[in-house]
Amino acid sequence: MNDLLSLAVQGKPLEFHYKNNYIKLFFPENGKVRMRKVSTRSRARPTGEYPSWKMGRMLQWESHNELNAFVLLDANPDVQAFSEQPMRIEYKIDGVLGKHFPDILFLENGTLHVCEVKPKRGADKEEVRIRTEFFTKYLPKLGYSYSLVTGEELSGQLQLLNARTILKFGRIQIDNVSREIIRVYFLTNDSISWLEDIHTNPDVDIRCVLSRLTLEGGLVLDGSERIGRESLFRVKTNETKRMN
Repeated sequence: MNDLLSLAVQGKPLEFHYKNNYIKLFFPENGKVRMRKVSTRSRARPTGEYPSWKMGRMLQWESHNELNAFVLLDANPDVQAFSEQPMRIEYKIDGVLGKHFPDILFLENGTLHVCEVKPKRGADKEEVRIRTEFFTKYLPKLGYSYSLVTGEELSGQLQLLNARTILKFGRIQIDNVSREIIRVYFLTNDSISWLEDIHTNPDVDIRCVLSRLTLEGGLVLDGSERIGRESLFRVKTNETKRMN
């Protein structure tokens, strides 16, 4: 069990009963990081592994929608950790028994969220809708929020394109000299552009520096356009210290 899952079960109840309905949670055992394996060569639909810089390991995905979700979570500095296939939920809703394997568990600003990712056609099914409404209402009783996100919502986001760009350049660790140059720059400037020419060292790519500081939460992209030459980055409010 990884650190996120250990946090998820620590001091929390694993069952909730309401009238004739219930929710029961089951987590990986014996050191496993996920409830079930999803990345295999024998599957008919695409599966794969995503190299998360935040989690420091490969996360398994079983749809491109899940992969997009991983990218967004990995690039979001407010998300401290996330994990795939984190639990099994056994439930009873109005006499109907079922099992559910949520796609993602993530920790954002100290709050645990359980997330299911489906294409819209799957999300619109009555059994999924009923289950989602039930979990959204009652899973917080066990210490988790619950949401269903459609693949169409994820793939259509400009945020996804920018997240991929930030991760492309930001995975590289940056040196303390680069951090200091950016810190000093912001003493007299409110923003810095994507291709600002402030580095005298030709081996340092300003895009890598800005992206890494954005991933760490020190900087934030100014505006809602796709990252390009004129894109501006600003110090995130009350976060100047993260650049040091």
